[in-house]
Amino acid sequence: MPSKNSSGKNKKFAQGKGLLIAVLLLVLGGGTGYYYHTEQKKKEEQQRLADERAKIAAEREARRKAAAERAARLRAAEKEAQKHQTLPEDTPHQIDEDKSETGDSSGTEDSSARKDSSPLPPPADTQSTPDTALEAVPLVGSEANSKANRDCFATQLRDVVQTKNFANFVDAYRQKIKESIPQLISRNKLKYNSYKGYHNLIQAVELCLMAEMAGCDTMNALAGKKNGAEFYEWLLRDKSRPLHQLVQNFVLQNGQAANAAHTLQQFHALWEITPPRERSKYLNLAIACSLLNPAACNAPGMLRKKSEPLLTLPELYTYFREYNNKHKLITDVSRMSVSELLLVVDVRLPKSEFDWVHKNLDYKQANWGDAYGSIRYRMDRAANGVDPYETYTFAELRKEGGVCRDQAYFAATTAKCVGIPAAYVSGDGDRGPHAWIVTQVGRDAWAQTGSYGYNTGRYTNPCSGRVHHESTLLQQSSKTADEKFLPAADAMALSHYLIRIGDSLPEAYAAARYATQAFPAQSFAWNHLLYVLTYDSAQSPNTSEWKKIHQQLLQMSSKNSELYDLAGEIESQYLLEGKSAAYKRTIANRSLRNLQRNMGDERADIVLDALSRQADMLLEQNPKNLRPLAAFYKKQLKTYAARGDVFELILRQYMSKLGEGSPKKAWNTLAKDAEKLFEKHVFDGGGDYFKLSKSMNIQHAIAEAYERAGNTKKAQKLHEDAEFRLENARSRHRTE
Repeated sequence: MPSKNSSGKNKKFAQGKGLLIAVLLLVLGGGTGYYYHTEQKKKEEQQRLADERAKIAAEREARRKAAAERAARLRAAEKEAQKHQTLPEDTPHQIDEDKSETGDSSGTEDSSARKDSSPLPPPADTQSTPDTALEAVPLVGSEANSKANRDCFATQLRDVVQTKNFANFVDAYRQKIKESIPQLISRNKLKYNSYKGYHNLIQAVELCLMAEMAGCDTMNALAGKKNGAEFYEWLLRDKSRPLHQLVQNFVLQNGQAANAAHTLQQFHALWEITPPRERSKYLNLAIACSLLNPAACNAPGMLRKKSEPLLTLPELYTYFREYNNKHKLITDVSRMSVSELLLVVDVRLPKSEFDWVHKNLDYKQANWGDAYGSIRYRMDRAANGVDPYETYTFAELRKEGGVCRDQAYFAATTAKCVGIPAAYVSGDGDRGPHAWIVTQVGRDAWAQTGSYGYNTGRYTNPCSGRVHHESTLLQQSSKTADEKFLPAADAMALSHYLIRIGDSLPEAYAAARYATQAFPAQSFAWNHLLYVLTYDSAQSPNTSEWKKIHQQLLQMSSKNSELYDLAGEIESQYLLEGKSAAYKRTIANRSLRNLQRNMGDERADIVLDALSRQADMLLEQNPKNLRPLAAFYKKQLKTYAARGDVFELILRQYMSKLGEGSPKKAWNTLAKDAEKLFEKHVFDGGGDYFKLSKSMNIQHAIAEAYERAGNTKKAQKLHEDAEFRLENARSRHRTE
């Protein structure tokens, strides 16, 4: 190991020890957080699903009891009426079943759709009351699309809004939907072309799903507002089909059920402030703003010493709408998809910052990435943590300069201010943690700026809060536009509702299966299918079905690398369950070779997941024999020695698998193997501060391993050497 012996070394180390340790912890946190963030996200997602299932079960039981009580009251009323040979006064007007079959011919804007967009027909003479059961109209069949059925269905919607009793509608149509869907399934797959022809069925599903997620109380409260009836008339009957589009995009963006009430309330607030003639024009903008999760809506922003408040969501929506009308934006936000707009409206700034961008920046959409390099890079900030900012405004960043995260913030956020979709992207590499941007440079093109060869970038979806690889943006084109996936959204919305109401898992699977067959390269469809398949362990598919799905994922993974990870999960959790340890290792080795051959090091996150699964198999086979684990990780460290970031992540993963309780001998083996490979392939003591910093992070990790092995003298020597080298490098950047 390269080392320096000088009397001044320990003196420098003693003087700066506290500061160095603090900086070291920050650097280590940035380097290792990349891997552990992914693991933590998986655990959080599993817990979220478990909580959601428990909540759904409780809601389902509460609805069942309420429905039973209402039915009992209705039967009692009927018996009492029969005694007096007349109906009680509060019995609702009964709808003639021969005239009550309803539906719509298609989801397109044809003549029948335009008819349905007319105002709701007047309600029946006798108003429904909260305790009166609705009689659901037929949703499928030869008469489902008759005018009489459409009018009857529309009247029921009007009654539900006026009585503020959405629970009545949900109770009536839950069973009717259950009975209707099996008629639209063939060979275990939803017949989508038939399904989309029944407008009332789709609307019943969407309204019931929204009521299930947002809660009937929320929907009733909106109906009770001064303009509540007008809002619902627009939501349910306008020819642009606002509820339909809201639900479709909620599903496509993986909106969380817990945020549905927030979404609906925001949608209503934006509807209120939009001139009626512009509601259809800016529908996608309103949906995108409404889909922002509460954390994104209420984020504090980056400004310090705020002299004016940040724009609220309605104010932000109004800004984009008004500036678009005045042609002051670079793009036309009225023509953009919801997924594009989500990466525009997730901005938290005061109006003065928007004004500054319009006054001071004149880039075009194709070259807005140049704004990244317009911020002067400061090595004193990178090496020594110099903080030159008081306000962190765009003007101050332009004046003072900054490091990669400041450059990325400036470029991505100013792009959003003029209507350009942009994402702040970050990841780890052989020169340490880094930040850059991905922006839309044309209608069908996205590009990186400032990545410098990094391919580990991740960004956050402001609707779901999930972290995605940057490739999901870079691969977008007209072939992956939102409108292409709307049929999948319809099927997935149906599937979500069938899961929530229970007892319809085969039908939910059939709807989810349609999405994967129609869009086999899209990870959102496969993620939803796996969610359905694993929702109830008692009805989980057999091994043959899992093999079929696994093979399909592998076949499509060349078009979407995220499908490799899904295939790996299926393999380890369902295909190898109950198999011998030797068989598991053989299959896992083959899968890892295929993954490395096809992916190389372009998706290190997927490779790391695969390594973690295989390491778990080794430990499962013989927890006390750690030599196979050591041999496995030694091979992987050597394979990825050319990538310092991947080498460090594998080393950290190896250390986590070994755990606190492992014998000192195993830790010593880890430390020696890693040290030898590090010295030969990884160590960089040249003039590049960032490569040196990455090397010293790894050296500190090796020192930690020696500490656990009981070799404190060796560990101290490595720690001190790393700190000395870093301090020397920092000293060269004390001033600009």
